[in-house]
Amino acid sequence: MNKNKTIKTILIAEDEAISRMYLAEILKDRKYRVLEAEDGDQAVEFCRNHPEIDLVLMDVKMPGLNGYQAAEQIRMFRPDLIMILQTAFISDKSELEGPEDLFQDVIEKPIMENHLFEMLKSYLVS
Repeated sequence: MNKNKTIKTILIAEDEAISRMYLAEILKDRKYRVLEAEDGDQAVEFCRNHPEIDLVLMDVKMPGLNGYQAAEQIRMFRPDLIMILQTAFISDKSELEGPEDLFQDVIEKPIMENHLFEMLKSYLVS
């Protein structure tokens, strides 16, 4: 992560178009640069081709590579990239299925704007 940049870049990996558009809009309103991936395969390619990405919001269930599989691949070439798992399917972090070291945090859907920005603030230090 480049902590000297003033504009942070966030990749949204989300197959549901409405959820992806909602996240993109609220992030752009807060002056983040946003990239959008429709599935896990695209997320891996974006992370490989865009070293300026500071953080990934990764959905669990997507076509092709799921969030865990995509994160495992991304960790091979971006081991320090901040990734936050987004899911509607857990109520406790202990219920996560994948290796604990894949994601720095988890955010539950539906994503509440204030909770998202508190989380981003804690990870994206200017």
